[in-house]
Amino acid sequence: MSSEARHRPRLLALDTGGTMTDTFVVDDEANYTVGKAQTTPDDESVCTRHSFGDALENWGVPPEAGAGDLEGIVYSGTAMLNRLLEREGSGDIGLITNGGMEDQHRFGRGIQSWADRSYAGRLHAREHEHPEPLVPRENVRGVRGRMNMAGRRSPRR
Repeated sequence: MSSEARHRPRLLALDTGGTMTDTFVVDDEANYTVGKAQTTPDDESVCTRHSFGDALENWGVPPEAGAGDLEGIVYSGTAMLNRLLEREGSGDIGLITNGGMEDQHRFGRGIQSWADRSYAGRLHAREHEHPEPLVPRENVRGVRGRMNMAGRRSPRR
């Protein structure tokens, strides 16, 4: 029996990080393999293909054969999150949140604004400095109800 017949990849999980892209592949019998490749920030499709190929190489399965059997893909973009938090890149950023919670992300964590202040400084809010929000208020939208990953309303529980 060939490796291709023994291992039919069903689930692919990817994390594109700042330095490396990690891949986790599960077959239909719950066997798993992992792969790794250098992240290519200019074109993440390159590093995801290389990382997927690295994982399947452990099973002797060519990426072209393994990709056709996939039933699910999970993507985690650590590199994207890092760019957001470091305020790099260009373009508008938006936030979709539950209705009524549109300003919640701007509150921050209180200790971050006064941890290094003297007792007197903690008492006077005008001395506190807060970073600009990652998402400008005009780019925040509240939605009513719960949505599933397909963008449809989910039933209440």
